[in-house]
Amino acid sequence: MYEGDGQFVFTNQVDNLHPEIKNYRDNKEAQNYFLNFGVLPNLEFGGRYAYTKNSLSDSMILCDRTVSAKYELPFSYEYIPSIAIGMQDIGGGAPNFRTNYIVGSSELDDFRVSLGYGSGEKRMEGVFGGVEYQPFSWVQLVADYDGEEIHSGVKLSHPVHLFDKDIELGLFAKNSYGYNESHFDIGAMINIPLGIQENKIVKSSINNKSKKLLGKRRVYPQTTKAKPSDSKFYIESLHKRLIAYGFSDIEISDMNNTLYLSYENSAFDWNEMDGLGVVLGVMTEYLYQEKEQFIVTIKKSEIALMSISGSFKEYHKFLNSGNYTEKLLHISSAIEKKDILNMNNNSHKYLPHLTLYPDWSLVDGSEYGNMDYIVSLKPELYTTVAKGTQISARWNIPLSWSNNYEDGEVFSYRRRYPLTPKMDNLLINMAYKPFSSTMFLNSIQAGLFDVDLYGGMYQGLFLTGNSQFKVKIAKFDDKRYEKDRDLQLISYRYYLDNIDTNFKITYGNYFYDDRGTTVEIKRFFGDTSLSLQLSHTEGNNIGRIALSFPLTPRKRVDTSLFQVKGDKFTYNRQKTIVSQGKASYAKSRSAIDIDTNFKLEKFYLNDDRFSDDYIYAHIPRLRSSYLKFYR
Repeated sequence: MYEGDGQFVFTNQVDNLHPEIKNYRDNKEAQNYFLNFGVLPNLEFGGRYAYTKNSLSDSMILCDRTVSAKYELPFSYEYIPSIAIGMQDIGGGAPNFRTNYIVGSSELDDFRVSLGYGSGEKRMEGVFGGVEYQPFSWVQLVADYDGEEIHSGVKLSHPVHLFDKDIELGLFAKNSYGYNESHFDIGAMINIPLGIQENKIVKSSINNKSKKLLGKRRVYPQTTKAKPSDSKFYIESLHKRLIAYGFSDIEISDMNNTLYLSYENSAFDWNEMDGLGVVLGVMTEYLYQEKEQFIVTIKKSEIALMSISGSFKEYHKFLNSGNYTEKLLHISSAIEKKDILNMNNNSHKYLPHLTLYPDWSLVDGSEYGNMDYIVSLKPELYTTVAKGTQISARWNIPLSWSNNYEDGEVFSYRRRYPLTPKMDNLLINMAYKPFSSTMFLNSIQAGLFDVDLYGGMYQGLFLTGNSQFKVKIAKFDDKRYEKDRDLQLISYRYYLDNIDTNFKITYGNYFYDDRGTTVEIKRFFGDTSLSLQLSHTEGNNIGRIALSFPLTPRKRVDTSLFQVKGDKFTYNRQKTIVSQGKASYAKSRSAIDIDTNFKLEKFYLNDDRFSDDYIYAHIPRLRSSYLKFYR
């Protein structure tokens, strides 16, 4: 698997966990779900959910969730196999699939051969290996030995291009030959890049067709009253064009040979880089022959956050060629100009914003059943009433749920809300940035945070370079449990630009009064993120994985009366980590934080992607966004 790829696999294979039992597979049905990711170069990380039942009595035989990892050594030589080491079923109390192994593989023409050694307790014990033959690009013939049984099968694959991604779909079937008669099983696979191709951190050149179009683009708005040297006319035309495109709170100041422009991105949902790319591109198109320098300031809720400056001439070269140096842009603290030209700034104050997003809770592999779930729709309405101040209201509308989520059932405690539509959030959110020269953001929230949960929250965030320090203090009146709850957390986050990853450590008192530490690694693949967490709170060890990706188009549909947008969808799973032989129960109340959509990192700081190095690392996206959405 390549770095940045995600893979989902389903198979009905019944694992022969007890080879000493001759007819172990008789009268059994199985479901196996695999989710794997290319997290870093040469490193794969994934999980498996396995469920096996007796097909005659419908009783559960096996229900297990496991975590696995594989690392391929980062060197290769001709005629020497590539070497990988791996672990399966890490940290589980019941080691049904536990294996540590080392394997070497080599390719020769249409053949791939692998040979390895494992130390599994119930599978892959001792020597194992296999052979693959690929006569055509879409078919593979496979034969392997896993230390206990021999398997043979066929894999079919077909590439498709959907949503600007090259996706691979696959089907496979195999026979297993062991202590009893052969066992036939089938499966399906989908392999999808997590990021977007145009956001790769490379200095690429524009294709010839786009280069010709951009070379001809120096077209001025048609008029008989203006001359190309009339910079005021082009500034006004630029202003109108940005408003027409959907940007808001636009302010322009023209001083000598420098153009100052500030704006709020109300046009793009996925990433502030898309909005910045379009603004810089349109601005350069209109004014690169009229002005020498530009200073662009990004705002949110009328709060100036960051300024980007550069040369019109150099940026125009970048748009044409795709080539750039580190001196292309300079990033600094927000620069606010007071000599603003008298033009309509298209303020979005008091404009209603409606956000629609799904919410769900899933319990799989528990001691109570195969899969239990509840799915809801959460519409949230908010409007900005003053600088940095919003009033918001959210409703929870349950759509579907399993029996164990019914009132009084075993998982009813996992939801605070009733199984009927109900408002679960009503807040006033106030943010302020006391120093223009420092990225020190503060916010205060008060009101209803969840059903029967009232209180207030303070967040303070200081961002310097790639480091971020944050304090969160909250106090709640939990009327459902008639209990006061306190939340006090401090955290440090560091962004590593060469692998687009945040490393974060959090310590403090969590929502359910458990004190402890959480370590998180969050890798970005374009606008998709993969988060791995390990929490230790007063004797509980919890592992979490979360995959978050956008559900809506990058470009927002804008109207003059209101705005509708979607939020990211987050698939998250957690597992209690215990020592071998201990039960891993389905716990959900360890290391729980309380957040809203007005979390500082999410609402103001581009989903925690607002550091200087993040922008420098993704400069190619500025150009590609302009070419994709404006040209």
